[in-house]
Amino acid sequence: MSIEQAYLYGSQWKEVFDVTESSSWIRCDLAIWGAILQGADEIKLKKGEFLFNQGDTVQCIYIVKSGRLIQFLIGIYGDEKIVTNMGVGAICGESAIYHNEPILYGTKAISDVTLYRISVPIFRSYLASDTSLNQVVLNMLIRKINVMAMQISDLSFGNVYQRLAGELYHASLIFGTPVPEGICLDHPLTHQDLANKINASRETVSRHMGRLEKEGIIMKAGKRYIVLSQKALKDIYSPINYGD
Repeated sequence: MSIEQAYLYGSQWKEVFDVTESSSWIRCDLAIWGAILQGADEIKLKKGEFLFNQGDTVQCIYIVKSGRLIQFLIGIYGDEKIVTNMGVGAICGESAIYHNEPILYGTKAISDVTLYRISVPIFRSYLASDTSLNQVVLNMLIRKINVMAMQISDLSFGNVYQRLAGELYHASLIFGTPVPEGICLDHPLTHQDLANKINASRETVSRHMGRLEKEGIIMKAGKRYIVLSQKALKDIYSPINYGD
């Protein structure tokens, strides 16, 4: 997949989503939000704290200044399904711009996080006066739709091994650090984290992680993983392999 680029019409800004189209990560340059961040309140969350829970009514819009969050759904038996991963520049709680109904997903910090907080009335006033800001929000919504469409495709046509390879491949692009052996994932990933993300059991993920290690594609280094071959992960995940 090529890098996804979105141009803001009527503005000198150019937004670049520095992730591949099939990645579940949403992040972008903070500069695209412009003046709305000037004077905005800032709040901080510790790793594991919730920004809001599924079913909450949201009163403010949040823009990620630093750190990472996940948006997730909780099933009737308490099982968690991660929908999107949010990085710097991502917007949270945007449904409150258009209606005041309970939000359909929860949002939780997976690292220490700092967010800009803008009240809904102020955010709406900026939208009414700044056409380029409307384009930014629209691009974010399109990006989230694309993420969910790709997840439906993965679940419909890909097997667990392919989905796991894809998740590790995208993780290496988003928070990987080059090391002599390959790409070290600087965010610890447990087998349960991966299972929640790709809709699989922890036991199945553990088995396939062992397979990837035996095949020389990844290796464990302390609490972190090193991707030895990004190309191998991409080849396993590639949608053209579905059904093979």
